[in-house]
Amino acid sequence: MKKISGQEKVKNILATQTKASKVMKDLGINLSDEDENLALIELALKNKIPLQILLNNLAKNLGMKVEWPKVKGVDEKFIGAYGKSAGSRTGRPADIKKIVAVHSGKGGVGKTFLTIALALYGLQRDKKIGLLDLDIDCPNVYKALGLKGRLIANKNRQIEPLNYRGLKVISMGAVLERENEAIMWRGPILTKAIEQLLYDTAWGELDLLIIDFPPGTGDAPLTLFNMLKPDAVIAVTTATPIALLDTSKTIDMCKQLGVKVAGLVVNMSGDIMGKLSKQEATKKLGVELLASIEMSKKYGGGLNWNEQPDSTLKRKIKAIWKKIFS
Repeated sequence: MKKISGQEKVKNILATQTKASKVMKDLGINLSDEDENLALIELALKNKIPLQILLNNLAKNLGMKVEWPKVKGVDEKFIGAYGKSAGSRTGRPADIKKIVAVHSGKGGVGKTFLTIALALYGLQRDKKIGLLDLDIDCPNVYKALGLKGRLIANKNRQIEPLNYRGLKVISMGAVLERENEAIMWRGPILTKAIEQLLYDTAWGELDLLIIDFPPGTGDAPLTLFNMLKPDAVIAVTTATPIALLDTSKTIDMCKQLGVKVAGLVVNMSGDIMGKLSKQEATKKLGVELLASIEMSKKYGGGLNWNEQPDSTLKRKIKAIWKKIFS
């Protein structure tokens, strides 16, 4: 079975696969003579179509197998230039007043929980809010909000965000063929996807774009930080020693790249996961403790966002919000 990775030239696919032209046309791609010299990944970007959808449709109809290319990692000494060569656009998208990233070095510490809480609090204050789920391979925002529908392009060839009670949401969960489908992107492909989601989305006017980062200090945060500098990063952790260690690496990365860290939020605070005082946060991580959110069975299933957050949580989210807009 022949393999397809996204690196192939369009003209080579058309020359060897007679059905390829129809598959592309069915996806809304009207090929020009210039398009034939593009690679499939470039064609997907130009037409605002997620590469995974293009390759999956070609593979399904042409009897091929998708094989994501293996891309070597980036040497540390090239971190400063990473993203500039792989992504062609930089700077803040037009009409977005403030951008805040929610980040951690450790997975499972409640980044998505905090991101959604902040976004919905902003809506209650009559702010125009966008939420970008940048956890490309494990996009949780789509499921956490119970969203339905797909990402589609409008007449201006921009991606239309999904709408949740007025919140504009972009998440790769909206392009998966099935909920448990694996996305295995690295290097240039991941960079192009992030660039497209950030710059080719019809965000409109926003008071705040809040970005839910994947854990760690890898491709996704490096890519975005080299496209633009967020106004602030909120670091999220639990009080366990390993989570604190990993989060300290995230904070160190931000400092090296000149990105402001607004402060730290400790989730699942209590007797089981431990607690962290303001003094300990400053001493161990060198940042201000914005809030500690206690572990509660009310949040165990991912808070019912169709109801108002409880008063204790809302009070703490309000304090974090004030810090962002101070």
